[in-house]
Amino acid sequence: MSRPSPHILGEVLFDCFPDGRRVLGGAPFNVAWHLAGFGRDPLFLSAVGDDEPGGEILARMKTHGMRTDGVRIHPSLGTGRVDVKNAEFSPEYHFPERSAWDEFSPDAIPSDTSPSILYQGTLFMRHEVSRETSLALAKSAACPRFVDVNLRAPWFNPGHVKQLVTGVHCLKASDEELGMLAGWFSIETDGGREETARRLLEAASIHHAFITLGADGAVWITADGGVHHAAAASVRDFVDSVGAGDASAAVAVLGLTENWPVPLILERAMRFAAAICEIPGAIPDDHKPYHETLRS
Repeated sequence: MSRPSPHILGEVLFDCFPDGRRVLGGAPFNVAWHLAGFGRDPLFLSAVGDDEPGGEILARMKTHGMRTDGVRIHPSLGTGRVDVKNAEFSPEYHFPERSAWDEFSPDAIPSDTSPSILYQGTLFMRHEVSRETSLALAKSAACPRFVDVNLRAPWFNPGHVKQLVTGVHCLKASDEELGMLAGWFSIETDGGREETARRLLEAASIHHAFITLGADGAVWITADGGVHHAAAASVRDFVDSVGAGDASAAVAVLGLTENWPVPLILERAMRFAAAICEIPGAIPDDHKPYHETLRS
């Protein structure tokens, strides 16, 4: 059995922009890439097609120092893609009906691994095979789970999302997604954001809620009543906001596994999200943003 490491379950795809750019991404993949950039050894669990884009993904993972034994090569479905519009300020994402990552089964997971934390995203549950895999791993996990709520219409089912987030160690959601979750759990929102989050934590047996607020930063709320706020970090030369939320999620996962205090997690998460806004797409090709994020 190898040393425990973060297990990251979810989609990998290419973000395709109107100007013809094709940028490697997918929220879970971005998180895994960042954890590798921070010097950790994540196991990324997903699937690509037996095609040129799939080969490129595996090659880039190896170049970045990531292991590829958790990535299945699907014999018939193609590698994922998403068309991105309005990337400068409020990205819109348009997915094809089915891709290789929609059919990832538990038998593709290496047997000699032990997770220190399990990251899961809600988009991965849009079709049956990967949904059943995700729910099965959530049920059997013997480690803390981190769920990144990523609601892309029409690719979510409230009942499935409720199943995934119930009992999770840390939930990450946007302010808008918090409101949607509150509605699905029949939670009153008359007490404001923080009270809504507290009620959600209690109703769904969640320990931590990491709520991102865009330009207003983020708030972290704990089941024991703790509330921590962080302002957004300044962006020097803005390019686009694609992947900023995934950057903050990666730092949160890292901070939880390293037992950082919550204020430090938030400060570094905001710093790294700002750095990602200064590059095209979601993942940097050099290690400078990772070193700068972890500076004292």
